[in-house]
Amino acid sequence: AIPTLTSLKEAGYCLVLITNITFSGWRAVSRKFLLSDYFSAFFLSFELGWTKPDPRIFASIEGKVGVSGDKILMAGDSWERDLLPAWQRGWQTFHVERPERGLIQLQKNLSESQERRWENE
Repeated sequence: AIPTLTSLKEAGYCLVLITNITFSGWRAVSRKFLLSDYFSAFFLSFELGWTKPDPRIFASIEGKVGVSGDKILMAGDSWERDLLPAWQRGWQTFHVERPERGLIQLQKNLSESQERRWENE
């Protein structure tokens, strides 16, 4: 997952993390991984007051990052908690079935999409 996150960040994507993690879980994860090296912002349910799939968490994120839903891609492993509510707000979605392989496929899809966009400019 780390090489994919690194590649996406180097390609200029703004990466944010949305999680339903608890405070104690977040402390453990943030100590183990240097997530701020990859993500520009963290949206933690225990700070926001809502958990996915509550639509308010997705609306809040749009407001905080200042981007409309059609410019956001949600990569997640849960259809009910991650993808469906994001899709309902107009976000693009990508289902990650197996984290490592799924993120590599996401990176490949985004790279191909970027190449097609440059060819059309």
